[in-house]
Amino acid sequence: MKNFVFISVVMLCLVGCSSQSEQHSHAVYDMKTVQEYNARVISGNTVTQTQKDKITQQIDTSLKLNQSDNKVKTRTRRVLPVLPVTPSVGYHYNYHYFR
Repeated sequence: MKNFVFISVVMLCLVGCSSQSEQHSHAVYDMKTVQEYNARVISGNTVTQTQKDKITQQIDTSLKLNQSDNKVKTRTRRVLPVLPVTPSVGYHYNYHYFR
């Protein structure tokens, strides 16, 4: 039974890996627009100047991005509480260690 399961899993993997999926693209592209876009990508001019100006007007440079930069940062040290009961090996045997 184990051999049958193993063989069937191996066969499914081989069939899945060896079969090629067909990818059909039925989209109609305007080749002039595609070439213009590729030229803009190659030259690095993907954003127009009006879009750049619009974004710079929206950003308020006086606003700090991280408001916590002005706060004084203090480190707090967490102190573990002293337990009144300490484990011992025997009855009242803890090397006379009391706090």
